[in-house]
Amino acid sequence: MLRISQLDWRRILYTRTAAILLGIAAVLTIPALIFIHSNFDPGAYSGFEGYSLEVIAGLSPFGLISLLACMAFFWLRCDLSSKRNRTVWFVILLLGFGYGSQIAYYLFAYLPAVLKRLRNHEFETAETPIPQPAELHQRIGPFRTSLLFGWGVIAASMLAILAAPASFSRFSGPVAIVFFLCSAIVAIEGVIHWFVSIYRSGMARPPAHLDRSSRPHKDRQD
Repeated sequence: MLRISQLDWRRILYTRTAAILLGIAAVLTIPALIFIHSNFDPGAYSGFEGYSLEVIAGLSPFGLISLLACMAFFWLRCDLSSKRNRTVWFVILLLGFGYGSQIAYYLFAYLPAVLKRLRNHEFETAETPIPQPAELHQRIGPFRTSLLFGWGVIAASMLAILAAPASFSRFSGPVAIVFFLCSAIVAIEGVIHWFVSIYRSGMARPPAHLDRSSRPHKDRQD
């Protein structure tokens, strides 16, 4: 089965239909954020107004989730802006998605790129190959080794405690503290590994001017 990350996101997102649908999702994201960050209760209203608010409240989560997912894949697979801009947007999307940063990315990064593509009537079929898992592990460097070592230490400690619980009873306090710290460190490093792998995968794609210049000379003349 084809994974979502392996879809041709350029052909999906660089279309007028996608831009319109994501614009609707952006509008629906606004009430979703209001509901999340306030005590607003649509059920407190009655009649047509209350019914309308309940419908919006029911649809707004779908708008928030779909916009966030599509903007994340646009940054990861399609954004051909400079690496500096992509880095800035990565930080903004990562830290502000709960406050509507995906709306800003839609308005100031995604929509201008789609409109420019539609005006120029061009569509770049060449796309950076999606890195395979093995390639990602090689690029992340020490994260994979340290993660395996950390999980190995935790697993070995648990097996030792289960095999001889009486031997560790007098050291239960220090053992619990060490186990908690090791688990926390491994969990934090796992999250860092995940974000670093996403960032490096998105940044591996060359900017637009380099992407066009890398085409064969004959294609550029056409």
